[in-house]
Amino acid sequence: MFKKIKKMVAGLLAAVMITTNVCPMFPVSAASGVASLESLGKLGTVNIGSKSESGTWLQTQVDSKPVFCMDLGKACHTGYTYKSESKTISSDDANTKNKLEAKIGYWYDQVKKGSNKAWVYAQCLIWSVEEGYTSESNLKSVINQVKKNTGYYKDDTLYSDIFEVGKKVECDIYIWKYSGSTDDSEVQKLLQIKSTNEEYKYLATSGKRYYRQRITLEKVDEDGTTLPKVTFRFTAKNIKELYSYQYNGWGDSVKEDADEDATKFSQDVMTDSNGKIVFRFTYILNSKKYYYVSDDELSKMSVSDKKQMKDLLDDKGYNYASDLSKAGAEKLKKADLDDQMNDISNKYVIEEVNSGSDNLLTSFVVDKGNNKMTDLTNNKVTVTLTKADSWIKNDDGDWPETTEGTYSNYKLAYKPVFKDKYKKVKLTAVKIDEETGKTAQGDATLEGAVYGVYSDASCTKLIKSYTTDKNYQFETDYMRCGKTYYLKEITPPRGYLKNDRIYDIVADGAKFTAEYNSVEKQVSEKPVKGDVAIIKGMGNGTAGIVPFEESAQFQIYLASAGSYDKAKATERDILTTDLNGYAKSKQLPYGTYVVHQTVGSDNTEKCPDFYVNVTENGKTYQYLLNNPEFTAYLKIVKKDSKTHQTVLKKGTTYQIYKVDKEGNETLVTQKYSNGNAIVVVDRFVTDDTGEIITYEKLKAGTYKVYEIEGPEGYKVNKSPVIVEINSNSYRTMKDELGNEYLYAECEYYNDVTYGKFTLDKIGPELCGRNDESGAEANKTNDNTSGKTDAVSNKVTGTLNSTDKATGVNVNPFDYDDVKLNGVVFELTAKEDILSQDNQGTVLFNKDSVVATITTGEKAEFTNDCNGICKYNLKEDGTMTLNIPLGEYTLKEVKTKYGYVLPKQASWDLSFKWNNKDDEYVLDVSENSKEGKLDVYNDLVKTYITLEKQDSRTGEPIAGAVFGFYSRDNIYDRKGNVIVKAGEKIATVTTDENGVAKIPFNVPVMDEGYGKVDEQGKLINEALNSGNYYFLEESVSDSYYIDREMHEVHLEYKNQETAMVSARVMVKEDQTETVISKRMIASSVEIKDCHLKISDENGNEIISWISGDISSVKLNENLKKMGYSNVHVEKDNDYALRIYGLLKNREYTLTETRPADGFVTADAITFKLVESGSSNCRTKVYVKSGDSFKENIDNQVVMYDDTTKVEFSKKDITNGRELSGCHMQVTDKETGVVMDEWVSTEESHVIEGKYAVGKTYVLTEKQPRDGYATAASVEFTVADDGNVQKVSMMDDTIKVQFNKTASDTKKQLSGAKYKVYDSKGRKVYEFTTGKNDELIEGILKAGETYTFKEVSSPKHYRVAKDKKIRIRDTGKLQKLTVVDERIPEVPDTPQTGIKGKTAGMMTSLISLLMALGCFACVRAKDKSKYNFKQEKKENEEND
Repeated sequence: MFKKIKKMVAGLLAAVMITTNVCPMFPVSAASGVASLESLGKLGTVNIGSKSESGTWLQTQVDSKPVFCMDLGKACHTGYTYKSESKTISSDDANTKNKLEAKIGYWYDQVKKGSNKAWVYAQCLIWSVEEGYTSESNLKSVINQVKKNTGYYKDDTLYSDIFEVGKKVECDIYIWKYSGSTDDSEVQKLLQIKSTNEEYKYLATSGKRYYRQRITLEKVDEDGTTLPKVTFRFTAKNIKELYSYQYNGWGDSVKEDADEDATKFSQDVMTDSNGKIVFRFTYILNSKKYYYVSDDELSKMSVSDKKQMKDLLDDKGYNYASDLSKAGAEKLKKADLDDQMNDISNKYVIEEVNSGSDNLLTSFVVDKGNNKMTDLTNNKVTVTLTKADSWIKNDDGDWPETTEGTYSNYKLAYKPVFKDKYKKVKLTAVKIDEETGKTAQGDATLEGAVYGVYSDASCTKLIKSYTTDKNYQFETDYMRCGKTYYLKEITPPRGYLKNDRIYDIVADGAKFTAEYNSVEKQVSEKPVKGDVAIIKGMGNGTAGIVPFEESAQFQIYLASAGSYDKAKATERDILTTDLNGYAKSKQLPYGTYVVHQTVGSDNTEKCPDFYVNVTENGKTYQYLLNNPEFTAYLKIVKKDSKTHQTVLKKGTTYQIYKVDKEGNETLVTQKYSNGNAIVVVDRFVTDDTGEIITYEKLKAGTYKVYEIEGPEGYKVNKSPVIVEINSNSYRTMKDELGNEYLYAECEYYNDVTYGKFTLDKIGPELCGRNDESGAEANKTNDNTSGKTDAVSNKVTGTLNSTDKATGVNVNPFDYDDVKLNGVVFELTAKEDILSQDNQGTVLFNKDSVVATITTGEKAEFTNDCNGICKYNLKEDGTMTLNIPLGEYTLKEVKTKYGYVLPKQASWDLSFKWNNKDDEYVLDVSENSKEGKLDVYNDLVKTYITLEKQDSRTGEPIAGAVFGFYSRDNIYDRKGNVIVKAGEKIATVTTDENGVAKIPFNVPVMDEGYGKVDEQGKLINEALNSGNYYFLEESVSDSYYIDREMHEVHLEYKNQETAMVSARVMVKEDQTETVISKRMIASSVEIKDCHLKISDENGNEIISWISGDISSVKLNENLKKMGYSNVHVEKDNDYALRIYGLLKNREYTLTETRPADGFVTADAITFKLVESGSSNCRTKVYVKSGDSFKENIDNQVVMYDDTTKVEFSKKDITNGRELSGCHMQVTDKETGVVMDEWVSTEESHVIEGKYAVGKTYVLTEKQPRDGYATAASVEFTVADDGNVQKVSMMDDTIKVQFNKTASDTKKQLSGAKYKVYDSKGRKVYEFTTGKNDELIEGILKAGETYTFKEVSSPKHYRVAKDKKIRIRDTGKLQKLTVVDERIPEVPDTPQTGIKGKTAGMMTSLISLLMALGCFACVRAKDKSKYNFKQEKKENEEND
C-alpha cells in the first residue's frame, strides 16, 4: 500500500518540480486564512534577550498548517483572520534576517521534513533572528536551551546542520498579516514555509475543553457595611487560554470575548450598590494533535508497515497511540486535557484603584479569602485559582452555575471579602503661657490642665476628657475623618486663670493619605500675678515710736530658684526704702518668694529672710520690719599651710582671749548645757569638720586664738591668730531648721609631717684575672649571689683553663663590688596617697608613679605635693627623698647594662605619723634599716653548651673533645687585657647525650662595643666583644672530625634575663656506604638476596635480605667493638645504605644465598676512606688481588648472574618446534605455578625465574589440535649461569577411515565424505580411494566428530552418519563404515500423458508461476528485496 502511495507521490512531485523549474516565480495574490493553536505540551523556558517563552507551548497554525510567530511577546488567538503575501528568500541574500531564515526554513522543510521537533527549534531561532540576536553565540545559546529542555535531536550537530549547509538554499514563504479589528500592533505576524513534501496517509485528532472560574468580590468598611462605587482593577494573567469573560458591577453587566484584547486583560470595575463585583472567566484548553490510521487502513497494515508508520511519525515529532488506532488517539487526547486541567494555575491581580471617599484609604485588609492569595500589598493582591476552583459543562452541555442566585454564587466560585479602613486623626494639644509661650511663670505649671472633647459646638456632649502632661500637652484618641469635634478647658492648671475659648477640630480625610494621622493645636493661659510692699523701721526692741529706715535694701526672688541671681527677671526684684521706709515690688507671677535684706545700718543685724506666697490675682502683700543690736559667733577653721584646705580632723584644741584697747588679754569662758547640767568651758575643740563655733555669741571687738593641741599628721603651730568681730565683717549661716545666724571666721594654719628614706645601689664589676693558686681554697664573693666557680692556677704568658692536678676546668675571671649609677627605680603609691587635711584630695592614685629615681643622678616627682616632695644626692652616690605620709612600693625598673634585676626587685615602704612635734618620719617597714635601703645587682650569667649530632639523623655523638677559645681580647673594668685573643679558656668532652658545657661564666659583649665616631674610629677599643669559638680536637672513627671554628656570641638581652645562653650545634658526617645487589646483564637491582658484611677479624657486623629493610640484623656488641651509631636505610630500589662503619678498616661482603632465579656471586673485600668531596665524604676502595682500587663514590656493587632455562616443545615426527601447545611449569614441592605459555615455532627461554637447587615440573596442559598430550618432565636448576635445556615431544592424533562395500566386503572408493565437529563446523572432507583414508594431526583429542557421506558410489546407498570420540593418544584410532548395495529394478511402460507432453506442461506451469513471482518481486520495495537477498546470501555463507 505504502509503495503504491510512494510511486504516486513521486510522480506528482516530479511533475510539480518540472512545472516549478520551467515556470518563473511571480508574487501570488493575497490569500486569507484563519489561525488556530495546537498544544505541544510543556517544553520549558527559552530566553531570548529580555524576552522568554515558557509554560505550555502552542503551535500556531493557519488553516491547520504550521506557521511561525515573528513577534515574541505579541498575541495570536484561535479565530484570528490573516491575509498572506508570498516571496522567496535565499541564503545569499544581503539581508541578514532573510539569509538566516532561508537556512532555518530549508532545514525545517527539506532536512527534517516539517517535523514538530524541528518546528520547536525553527520557531525559537526565527524569534532570535527577528529580535536581532543573530550572532553565532546567540543562535547556539537558543539551540542549547531547546536541546536541554526537550532532548530533541540531542546527538545532532544542529548549528552546523542548519547554518553551515555549504550550498545556496532557497525557501518559498508566506507572510501572514493580521486582518481583524484588534489593534494589529499587538498581534503576531506569521511566517509559513511552503512545503514541497507530501503527507503520508494518516489522520489527526485534537480536542478543546472549556472551563470557568468565578471571582465574587465584596467590599466593606471597618464596621462591615458594604461600600459601593469602589473601583478595582482586575488583571488576568493567563491570556493564552482566556476565551471570554463577563463581569457585573456598578452599571450594566458586560460580556465580551477575550479576542478584543490581544496581549493583556485588565479591566477597571466599580462595586455595585451591594458593594460587590462578580467576574466570570471562561478558558479554553487545546490538546496536542494525536495521529492515527483509519480503522480500515489499519486492518490492512502488516507489522512492518505499522513500524514504518511509527518511524515516520516519530521523525516528525508527532504523538500517536501505540496501536495507531483512532480510539487510542482519543484516549491520549482526553488524558492530555485532563493533565492540563490538573495543572491549572491561573493568576489574577486585584488592585483597588479608588476607594470612592476621601475619608477611606485606597487600600484594604483581607477579611476572607486569604488561602488563595500571594504577594499581598496595601492595595493589591495576587490570587491563584486552580482546578479546585474551576468547573466544566455538564453532560447535557450546559454550565452548572447558571441556575444559582442573583450573584451566581456558585459553590466553586472564589469569594474574597476586602475591608477598607477609615482615615483617622488624633489631636495633640499644647498648653502655652500667653506671655512666655511653653515656659510656665513662677511656681505656676502648665501641667494638669483638664480639657474636654465634645461632639457638639455648645460643648454639652462630652466624648472624653484629657489632662496636660509634664510636657504641657495631651493627645486625644484617634477620631474618624469626616466629622468636626470641639475642644474646651474644664479645669485650669495651678497658677493660671481658666480659658473659656472653644476650639474646632476638623478631621478632613482629603488632607491625609495614611490610616493614622495627627494634628497639633496650641491652647493659651493667663498667669495669676500679685506684688509685695515693705515698711522698714529702726529699733532695738524697745517700746515707743520707731523711726523709719531710709535706703534699706531688700532682694525679693522666687524661692524655688534658690537665689536672686538664679531667678528669672520676671520672678525677682530689688526693693529700696524711701524716706518713709516704704518700698513696693513689681507684679510677680504665682509662687512663693523670699524677702532677703542686703543693706542696713551699722552695728545692727539684718532682718531674717521671710517668705511671701503670691496666690491671688491682683493682690498686694504688705509687711512691717525692724532690726536688733549686732552680735556674732566665732568660727575657727583648721587649715593646711601648704594646700590652704580645711583640715577635716577632730581634736584640735584652742583657747580664746578678748583683747581690750590697751592690749590686755582676758580668757573667754562660755556656758552650754550637756543635757544634765550647765558646763563652763575655756577650751574649744574641733570636730570632724576641722571647725569649731563658739557656744555663745561674742560682742564686737578684738580677740586672740591660741592652739593647744594640733591635728594628727601635722606639727603643732604655737603662734596665735588675731580676730576682729563687727557688723561689717561677718557671714551668715542657717541651722537645720532654717534659722539664720551671723558669725565671724578665722583660719589657723599648720605644717604637715612628711616621710624620708635613703637609697643605695651596688653590684660587681670585672676587675682582673684570678691568679690565685689552684691549691688554695675557692674564692667566693659574699656579694655576688653565692658564686661557686672554681678558680684557676696562676699562669704566666698563656691562660691555663684546667687544674693540672684534677683536670677540672676553672674560672679565670675575678670581680669587685662598686656603686652602680644610672639604675632606674620607680616609686609607686601602694594605696591612694591622700592629703592629711582629710579633704579627700588624692596626691597620688593607687598604683600610680610617685617618682622616677635614677641612681647617682636625680629623682623626678610626678607631683611636688606643694613642696613636700624633694630629693638630696650625696657625694657617695646615695640619694635621700622626702614624700607624703603613706604606703609605697619601690621597684627597680631599669638596671645598668650587663646586670639583671635582683630576685627581689620591689620593696614596700611605710611612713606613719608619730607625734605633734615631728617634722618628718622614717620608713617603719623591715625593708630598710634606719631609713636606708641597700639594693644589690648581679652581672648576667652565661650558659654555653655544645651539642654534637649526626649530620643526617640528629643522633647525639658522645666522646667528642673540643677546645673553647676567646675570639678577641678580654678586658677588665679599667681596660686592661686579662685574656688575649685566641687563647684557650677550657677543654670539654661531649657526654652520652652529645652535650658539652662551659662550667663557668664568661664576659658578655659590653655596651657600645664596635661603635665608631664620625671619622670611623672606634670610640672605645677596650670593650669586650663577647665572641668565642669551639674547635674539635678528637672524635670517634665512625665520624669524620670537624675542622671548622664554631662561633659563640654572648650578648646581654635585658634585665629580666638572668642568664644568656649560647648553643653551638656541630653536625658531624658519619661514614656511609651503599651496598647494591644487581643483575649482571642489566644492572637492575635484585631483591631477596641474603647478604652479610664481616670485619677483618671475621666478626659479622650486619646481615640482611636485599629489598627487605626489616630483615636487617646488627651485631649486638657493636659498641664494645668500637662502633657508634651504626644504622641502615633503604636506598634506591633494593640497595642498602649503611652508616657508621669504621673508616680505614677492611670489610667483606658475602652472598649467603642468592635470590630465586640467580646464582651465587663471589665475595667482595672493601674499605672506607675519607674523600675530599663535599657531596660525599666517604670513598670506597675494593680489594683486587693484593691491592685496593677506588670504586664508584661510596658504593659497593655485587653482581648476580641469572639462572637460564630453555624449554622446547617438539613434534615427535620431525623434531621441529611445535606451536599452539598450552604449557605450564610448577614448583614440585609446593605446586605453585611458575610460568604458563603457548608454544610457538621457537623455544621458550626463561631467565632469572627459577631458583638454584629447586626441582620443577614441565606439564602440557592442552596439546595443539591434532596432537596427544605428552608426559610431564621434571628438572632441577643448577647453580651456574649456563643455559639449562628442557625438552618435551608431542605425537600426532591418527584416525584410519575404512569404507567397505556390503556385498564385496572390500575397500569402496568414490564415496564423498565431510567431517563435522560437535558444533556442526566442517573440519575435513575427502573421497575414499582404493586404500584406507589416514587423517593425521587434524582431529582434536576429546572432541566428537561426525563423518557424513554426502554422495555414495554408484549402485550404493548413502550410509548413515558415523560419530567417533577422539582419544588423547598417539596410537592409531580406526573407524569403518559399510555402504549397502542398491538392488537393480527392470524398466516398466508409461501410461496417461506422455512424458514429453507432461514435461512440457510442467515447464509451462512453472514458467507462469515464475513470471507471477517475478512480477510480485518487482512490485516489492527494492531496498527490501536487496535486504532479503543479502540475508539469504549471508545465511548460505554461514
